[in-house]
Amino acid sequence: HYFNTDPDVGATTWPGVAMTSEGCDWYSYTIAGTGSAGLVFNANTSPQTIDLTRSQEGWFTPTPPSNGNWGGTWSDTDPDGPCDPGNDPPQVAISPSSQISANPITVTISASDDSDPDPAIFYTTDGSIPTSASTAYGAPFSVMTTTTVRAVAIDDQNASSPIASETYTIGSGLPAGLTVHFKRPAGWGLPHIHFWNTTPAEPATTWPGRPMVSEGCGWYSYTFDVATQTNIVFNGAPANPIPQTVDLSRDTEGWYTPTPGSSPLSGTWSDTDPEPGMCDMATLDLKVYPSGFYQNGSLSKALDAASLLPNRQPYTAFPDHPNEYYGLEQVGAAADIADWVLVEFRTSTTAVSTDMVRAGFVKADGTVVDVDGSSFDAPVGDYYIVVRHRNHLPVMSASAVTFTANTASSYDFTTSQAQAFGTDPMVEVSTGVFGMPAGDFDLDQDVDLQDVLQFWLPANGSPDAGYFMVDADGSTTDDAGDGLKAAASVGKTSQVPD
Repeated sequence: HYFNTDPDVGATTWPGVAMTSEGCDWYSYTIAGTGSAGLVFNANTSPQTIDLTRSQEGWFTPTPPSNGNWGGTWSDTDPDGPCDPGNDPPQVAISPSSQISANPITVTISASDDSDPDPAIFYTTDGSIPTSASTAYGAPFSVMTTTTVRAVAIDDQNASSPIASETYTIGSGLPAGLTVHFKRPAGWGLPHIHFWNTTPAEPATTWPGRPMVSEGCGWYSYTFDVATQTNIVFNGAPANPIPQTVDLSRDTEGWYTPTPGSSPLSGTWSDTDPEPGMCDMATLDLKVYPSGFYQNGSLSKALDAASLLPNRQPYTAFPDHPNEYYGLEQVGAAADIADWVLVEFRTSTTAVSTDMVRAGFVKADGTVVDVDGSSFDAPVGDYYIVVRHRNHLPVMSASAVTFTANTASSYDFTTSQAQAFGTDPMVEVSTGVFGMPAGDFDLDQDVDLQDVLQFWLPANGSPDAGYFMVDADGSTTDDAGDGLKAAASVGKTSQVPD
């Protein structure tokens, strides 16, 4: 804390400004623009030195007091001389910072060190202090309920970082903020929403924003977590160049109909649905096996049995990835369920032709159902079907499937390798039975040794049960079975054009 500067450059507000470590327990601060000052060194208020003055560079060595504030001695040169600061402890960081959200959150933990290029990271999710006996961090993980994450990094010289801690408050219900609707113009892919300046505050999106959710009949929607007022640009990513609307704002639920011909597109807001009524839909009877969950003719239901399946679809926890999805699918209780999946409908093989995405359940027998247990709704027309799972590679139908209004169409990926698009897109889980390749823990669209060695191996053997990214077999734990399932898919690459 400095004061009485000459020339006068002002004074700090108690307890002052943080000093900079120079190593060997020495700290420094330069008061720019002045030649002398009154000083008090302190440890963020207490303890503190007596009032000091200095008019040239100096090194102050404090003397412990018998009572009261610390005195000491000034030196005009470094009294200790050059020193070897030795090994600095690593630093650990948890991302994102603490926040409140209606959606699941993907948590990433990173660490750095002055000597060890890859310090070990350990974390807890129950608020307890992490140690080397805690869960080893291997890959980003999803937080589905209100959770405090604490982490520590330990380097190869056994130096420990300060403990990092972030708390994520996840709402028990659906997002409660503003809902906006958008009519997709002809020629656009899946509409995205880019938003900023929200009230109450939500983090602004990075361009081009988040994919919107199909409502049918060419309408798409997005519901904010808490914001009731925002700036918006609707756009047609991933087309290049990206078509977009003008900058918009909204503070009540609204339906935006763009006017063709302008660039960027202008249009009209409506306070009520300008095209009320349901449009004709088809239904899809779909079957697929995430191969990691497959055992003895059916899929593991261990997550469901242990009540570890999230009640809300989990794919909001995959930002900037093909699995990213913001639908409101939620269920109070599930039965005979293996896990959540995403089903996507494309008019061609390209990602830009995506027309509709929905979340649903894959049951123990491999059938995919809506959250109410019924067959999936599908748009009318000819569509390629894409199925995604959080730690498996996606698959796409080998050809387009024709969907007729008010009629059921069926597709079964499990009967033949030729049922999926691309070269060798699936794995054979038993003779003549095929499934999605397991083990894409790092979400890079292939399964390789990095998935096994850098993501599964550090987490292997954790005693915790949960909904984990590296739980490839759906057993609720990170164990040897997950490694074996991933190893069986090593060398596989997604054949779905993204």
